[in-house]
Amino acid sequence: MAIGLTVNAQNQNASQSITLGGTCKKLVVSFTDVNSNTGIGVTYNGVALTQAVSVAISGMTACIFYMDNPPTGSAYTLAITGSGSIQCYVGIYELTGTSGGVGATASNSSSSLATSITTSITTTKANSLILNAVGVDVANATSNTNSETERYTGTDAGSNYRMTGSSLAAATVQSYTTGYNTGNGRRVLVAVEIKEPTALSLSLAQGSYTYTGFALLMTRTRTILMAYGSYAYTGYDIALTKLRNFTNRVKNITSWTNRDKTE
Repeated sequence: MAIGLTVNAQNQNASQSITLGGTCKKLVVSFTDVNSNTGIGVTYNGVALTQAVSVAISGMTACIFYMDNPPTGSAYTLAITGSGSIQCYVGIYELTGTSGGVGATASNSSSSLATSITTSITTTKANSLILNAVGVDVANATSNTNSETERYTGTDAGSNYRMTGSSLAAATVQSYTTGYNTGNGRRVLVAVEIKEPTALSLSLAQGSYTYTGFALLMTRTRTILMAYGSYAYTGYDIALTKLRNFTNRVKNITSWTNRDKTE
């Protein structure tokens, strides 16, 4: 299952109303604050997001926050807060096909003037997606250093800083370099690995027979349906492992037995 990314919004708003699509499995908020804030946090529908990575220098703080299985289909307020007023440019992502939490993280910063910044991040799982965020204290345009896909770019309200975010497909487990060519300024950069779900292990047995290749469907009413080709089976013992993020509503399940009926 490939990870899907949609940019829900990009703007200078520290507080805004957004509506996430029904397939969204992870909300990611990527931004740089340039107003010397401390204690920066993000909430959605009044619930705090988890900070994946953050780095600060020279009054700039680059951050990536996330929420697994966020509420979808209705408009809710997303708010970035800190010790003072937030001055930022933010990218808001809807992700599909992801596992819970995040993988590796990385950051870099420099208070000396230069025209590029990079960091290395070693992924923990194949077919991951690397997201990054950069801030620089000049408003010049940025460009990627490693064939990343730019997802958002803009300046603060005073047009004194440039903030950009990109993604990079990471097909294999290895070290990747991510970063930007920037204007000649001070810089902050953060990166995070978003992982695919762990594959489900499914085995079905009755008597001395074992079947593989079954399709399993769990609905929101926890109905179990099993099918193998054009045949349907009921009354089987089912063993499912690594189901922590199988659905939005059912977690930490280690086994099912003869659950071929709606509960």
